[in-house]
Amino acid sequence: MADGETVADEAPEELNDEQKRHRRKRLTILLIPIVGFTVAGTVINLAAPALINDHPLVVIFFNPINRYLILASTRVEAWEFFAVAFFRLILTDPLYFLLGRWYGTGALDWIENKTGNSGTIPLVKKWFAKAGPVIVFAAPNAYVCLLAGASRMNLRLFIALNVVGTLSRLVLIKVFGDVFEPIIEPVLDFVKRYQWQLVALSIAVFAIQSATNRKKGKPSELEGVGTLASELEASIEKAESKDD
Repeated sequence: MADGETVADEAPEELNDEQKRHRRKRLTILLIPIVGFTVAGTVINLAAPALINDHPLVVIFFNPINRYLILASTRVEAWEFFAVAFFRLILTDPLYFLLGRWYGTGALDWIENKTGNSGTIPLVKKWFAKAGPVIVFAAPNAYVCLLAGASRMNLRLFIALNVVGTLSRLVLIKVFGDVFEPIIEPVLDFVKRYQWQLVALSIAVFAIQSATNRKKGKPSELEGVGTLASELEASIEKAESKDD
């Protein structure tokens, strides 16, 4: 990795009780908004069929995934879309960056365990050493922001890449929404017509997934939120013990 982009793995000194309390307090401060938006995002996802037509800004503020951004882009003024979507998308990114900067390997292990360390994560981790700035620009999601912090990326560079990359993504989404509005509008009309049936279907699917996870010994999406802090702290302590 280039200078300033190596994952922080220096062996820390063993923490005393006061330092552990300070770390726990700092973790709590970072995790409160993350947990809040995670819970809100799940709830909004379930209720989205009933909200996306009449309250699109609420949907994209609490759950700014691409499909909702595309649908909302045709329902609101351009300035409203860019203002709300941009603010929300960059709101939690610095929190993940700080988790990575302060807790390095422990924080990376935590988020990889939460996401199953599958799919694109190993690929992103492999290529970040060679193309970290490009990845932050193209896809500044939670894992990428955490990886940027853990790699000791310059804070100003991270902010610049995040801001420009997020704006570029929103411009592309807005253009896509405008071009395909004749197709998107019938979709929104269908959602509005059957909104409550779709809400019921979303809740049923969520309940089935939660029950399946419990049978496998895994917490549901909402149940797992309550253990985020303890899991993260345990992951950090485990990483520190390996370094000692």
